[in-house]
Amino acid sequence: MAREQRMQRFSLIGFGGLVLLSAELAVLIHRVSPLREPSFEVNSANAGTLVPWLQWVPETTWLWASFTLALLLAISLTWVLYQRSQTPKQPSRKRTKTALSQLPEPAQSLQGWRRFYTALCWAGFAASLFTILQILFLGYLFVQHIVD
Repeated sequence: MAREQRMQRFSLIGFGGLVLLSAELAVLIHRVSPLREPSFEVNSANAGTLVPWLQWVPETTWLWASFTLALLLAISLTWVLYQRSQTPKQPSRKRTKTALSQLPEPAQSLQGWRRFYTALCWAGFAASLFTILQILFLGYLFVQHIVD
């Protein structure tokens, strides 16, 4: 039981760290955005960042960073929610387990299919979450004119 609690705590801390990293990157992108420059003109030569130490960063780096961050956030949140769904609840869960333990065990092949279906559902959830996060991150990049 203690191992499960440590794993849940670690996954929550990891997810919180990724959310914090996302927020920090959003602040960085906002700070280096050309929209903050008074001489900025849309669709002009100065459409990139005007911060000298970031001018060498190509657009593909910003895109890959948003892709990677969205993937990590989706996997991390899915893992946190999966662990939450697996934690035993209080007494009512125990009564249900006791009642279910009296029923005959399903065949091994059915249990294998159940695990496969559950994994497929969680993978679908993670993929949907990733798509939503990627759209949000890319939208933010485009709004900030980091990507031409």
